[in-house]
Amino acid sequence: MINKKDEYLLQALEESRCLNRRQIENYLQGDLFPEEIRAIELHLADCKLCNFALEGFQQHDDFKI
Repeated sequence: MINKKDEYLLQALEESRCLNRRQIENYLQGDLFPEEIRAIELHLADCKLCNFALEGFQQHDDFKI
């Protein structure tokens, strides 16, 4: 179950130019083309918010890779 903090973070991602939930999930599952992976990794190199979101998805009990 997603808590309020996680929901707020997901909403912030949807409304920004940052990675969206689908992109993060696909990235973690390895379900992207090499060009998409590279673009996400370039974004992650400079975005603390997306790194925080990525870590949250990796630690979340309901997210299975």
